[in-house]
Amino acid sequence: MAEVARSGGTGNAPAHEILLYGWLGAGAADEPHRPQDSNDAIVVRTDDRGPDISRAFRIGTLEVATVTGGRVDIEPLPAAHQWRGVVLGYLVSGRLTVEQGGHVVELGAGDFAFYTGAQRYRITAPGAHEYLVVRIPTAAIALRHSMFADIVATDLSATPSAGVLRAILAELASPRMRPTVAATAHLGDAVVAAAHAVIADARPAGSAQAMSLFTSL
Repeated sequence: MAEVARSGGTGNAPAHEILLYGWLGAGAADEPHRPQDSNDAIVVRTDDRGPDISRAFRIGTLEVATVTGGRVDIEPLPAAHQWRGVVLGYLVSGRLTVEQGGHVVELGAGDFAFYTGAQRYRITAPGAHEYLVVRIPTAAIALRHSMFADIVATDLSATPSAGVLRAILAELASPRMRPTVAATAHLGDAVVAAAHAVIADARPAGSAQAMSLFTSL
């Protein structure tokens, strides 16, 4: 993981700007040396020292990281490689807002939201928070962007299967979670299956999109 800090900011805006990259693959042998070579480069505006990546690991093909921080305003770095998978964010504590594609969702502790690396997004937090990030590659989620665009940055907490996904994410966020090599692929499959179920629940009953999701499952 690497970061570059710059000062700035005016008025009520956070005073420091930090460029963070390589944080989802922290410690990997192929960690990028330049932010433009990374597919997880983000610009973090904050008046604190910046976010801390307390844990980063993989479960199957999914990348997982736990992030703690204070007041932040985050956007992806435009010059970095675009990552086209699905991001699933779960708020462990604090409050946080996710914006994408004209949608805005406010998260409290225990809430989750989807967004994608194929489109610009913005994440803001007014104060101390802990946030779990799960990146799901396109090949694993088996969804075309057109089927996914209407549920990014939306409140899915009332869907029937939301509790299942929430429970899995809460367990992944626990410091006690230490996935074994034998179990990692299965845990990744469980996250993807629960995510598919929530997305299917969020669509009109009997729609072609929902049926195709159940077929994928």
